Amino acid sequence: MLAKKSALTSADFEEIAVGTDYRYAFTGLSLPIAKDTTKTLTIKVSIPSTPESGADFTITFGANAVRGTDGLGLTQYAPTSALAATRTMKYVAKTPGSIELSANSANADKAVLLNLTETTSDVELTKVDFKATGNDVKITRLEFILTGTGTLTTDAKIVAAIPTVKIYDGTTIIGSVSTVIDDTSNDNITVAFTDLTWTVAKDTTKTLTIKADVSKIDNNLVTAADTIKVT
Repeated sequence: MLAKKSALTSADFEEIAVGTDYRYAFTGLSLPIAKDTTKTLTIKVSIPSTPESGADFTITFGANAVRGTDGLGLTQYAPTSALAATRTMKYVAKTPGSIELSANSANADKAVLLNLTETTSDVELTKVDFKATGNDVKITRLEFILTGTGTLTTDAKIVAAIPTVKIYDGTTIIGSVSTVIDDTSNDNITVAFTDLTWTVAKDTTKTLTIKADVSKIDNNLVTAADTIKVT
């Protein structure tokens, strides 16, 4: 390798024509070429795997783009005019990723709890399938609603009945939050998981399991007739 430049920015280029023509110069080279011989230089570039937009880009040598010193110490310039032979690269714009959600077929119709002495941990509320299309998708935020029936008709009672909610990728926990009162005018609360870094690869489906800690039945806070719905 004769020369390499990485982490290029717009400041490394000279703008010849606004928005369409830019020049980059390799300087400080020392490449001897003997009389009556030919040397071939290969120019390689690295491009983003998912460009922001699609376009054709052309690389060529402009007039006097090559400068050197001959055996007499005289400065030489070439070519006399821009080369007709060019290298054109086509950038294909990246495809935005999208996510499809669906209820997992393994979801149980209901979970029955009759614990009178202590909180029941990691009760499975639901499983949700996430399918990525177009591109990989990174999930950074998830939120869902817990709605109560029976005596769980206020935010405060729902929070007391479901103190903690967790999300699992298989057996790995990727988020856990304590429930909080968010709106005292209804019988549901929103549970939000933020700052997630959970990725679903393109054309694959991954399943998240939502679990909760559920308070004991004491006929004041939670009764046997109460239910919680997840949406």
